[in-house]
Amino acid sequence: MEDRIDAMERMRRRMLAGFLVAFVAWQVPTIVREAAGAWMPPGIAGASAVLAALAAIIWIAYSLRLWRLQRQLAHEPAMAEALDDERVKEARSRALAFGFWALLVYLAMVRLAAFLLEISAATVAQSGLVVAAAAAIGAFLVYDRG
Repeated sequence: MEDRIDAMERMRRRMLAGFLVAFVAWQVPTIVREAAGAWMPPGIAGASAVLAALAAIIWIAYSLRLWRLQRQLAHEPAMAEALDDERVKEARSRALAFGFWALLVYLAMVRLAAFLLEISAATVAQSGLVVAAAAAIGAFLVYDRG
């Protein structure tokens, strides 16, 4: 059972890391295209759209894999409990706090930057989602190293 728990924990970490990388790879080109607008050459805009679409498909695949893992754990309460021990709960709590503070710092920086630059609300909002998700998931992966 211990080997299976370790394997599931490694699988969860790989899936979360893949989910995070795919999400950022999907969102960043989209944000850059939104922020650059007409300044971006059409070839680069097209390439970034293709990159974003591919990354979105990969993100969907990782989302489905995570969903499948959660459903599998729902049928195995002992495994779910072992994968949600005090260390994981502490890592999750610290990661959520880190994500909150990262988002707060981001919003303060954007507010200050708004005095010098004109930034669209769509760019600010979408970037904020990326900061919040990447900070929280990335921090969890760091804190959960054990």
